Amino acid sequence: MNVQSIISDSRTQEFISKLKRRQIFGSRQVAAETIEILRIALMKTKITTLRNLIEHIKGVGKILIQAQPLAFAIGNIVRKILFIVRTEYQMLKKGDLKNSSSYNFMLGPSSTGEDEMDEPILESKDLKDGISAAIAEMIEVLKNVHLLIAEQSIEYIHSNEVIMTFGGSKTVETFLITAGKIQRSFVHHLSITKT
Repeated sequence: MNVQSIISDSRTQEFISKLKRRQIFGSRQVAAETIEILRIALMKTKITTLRNLIEHIKGVGKILIQAQPLAFAIGNIVRKILFIVRTEYQMLKKGDLKNSSSYNFMLGPSSTGEDEMDEPILESKDLKDGISAAIAEMIEVLKNVHLLIAEQSIEYIHSNEVIMTFGGSKTVETFLITAGKIQRSFVHHLSITKT
């Protein structure tokens, strides 16, 4: 399946339209929808070579970025998924599928040689399964990121501090509420403006 068929999908068109009209608020929402669209694109595409798969993901990502260049979460997610693809491909080549999809891409960069990019991928189902599992873990982390960050509030907020924020964020709100529950006394001033 080519990039245009993914982009012409109704869900993708709706997301692009909302991005252009700035109807999606918050990087988490943008990131979650970007992950889902790229996941669908990965599952619908026929993998022949690693280069083919990477160019397909980059093509979909480029169109999403063009819809809203200031939504930096889109580019970040595209890069993370490209990293997952390269890592899973390397694990598949090494025959190390037992460590596959354990969010290993957080450990460091994966290198794929230029000569490997055009080799035919014979185990495309295994590669897709590994990528899909890693993306599922990425979605779970994204769903709970505000809680993971809030757990660290005790280390970053000290008694009698004045904390000023600008804008609204579920992550910041959860962080401050958690800090307040653990008996930290601080002053918080929230300023929300609509643009």
